[in-house]
Amino acid sequence: MFLAQVVHESAGLRVKEEFGKGASKSYENCCDSVHSDRSLWVERCNPTGKRGVSYHGRGYLQLTHCYNYHAASLALFGNAYTLLENPDFVLEEGIAWRTAFWFWKTIVRTDARKNDIKAGKFGVTTAAINGMECTNPDLKKIAQKRFKYYKNVSEALKLKPSTNAETGCYKC
Repeated sequence: MFLAQVVHESAGLRVKEEFGKGASKSYENCCDSVHSDRSLWVERCNPTGKRGVSYHGRGYLQLTHCYNYHAASLALFGNAYTLLENPDFVLEEGIAWRTAFWFWKTIVRTDARKNDIKAGKFGVTTAAINGMECTNPDLKKIAQKRFKYYKNVSEALKLKPSTNAETGCYKC
């Protein structure tokens, strides 16, 4: 499941940065006072992000939003500033993998999802990584593409996906 999600998020391990660098999304300064109307983001990111910096997707699982850069920085470096001050650090090979593993362990494979993941419900991992693909009918094809990667990776590793592998995303 992890490998299939990495393949999808990184366009087959070819990119470590979100296409368009999040230009059409509100990733810039998501934790500064300009975004105080988004109180959840501000609360989840203390200290605040660096002014003029975009916290768009970087790394093999596309670490996104300053609160995730903040949490990953605390977990991996013992301080909030390493990734908040230099989010491009996530583009470095070793850090791209470390943040991907951190995100998987901390955000995707939580206690609440562990049993579903063990039961082979790949859709649950998609919902954790990008839930909009599971709830927005216009994005369903992207979630289905992720599932194709999962089937291809499983086949390459000579594993058989469970019959309910798509459960948890667009198939309930």
